[in-house]
Amino acid sequence: MHGPTGVEGIAAATGLGIANIRDRLRWMALGGRVTKIAMGLYATLEWSEAYEQWRGERRELERQR
Repeated sequence: MHGPTGVEGIAAATGLGIANIRDRLRWMALGGRVTKIAMGLYATLEWSEAYEQWRGERRELERQR
């Protein structure tokens, strides 16, 4: 079994809360010093969360069949 992925994985690895990580990356993406890196990380995390949600919904539909 794999560990948590996306924001959950970063939160678990760093000990920071998910909201804290998201807020920090959003701040960096909107006006921080490492803009390109932060924007890439933020976009990756957003995509990862959306993908995980889609997978969960798909699994739920599979179970209902």
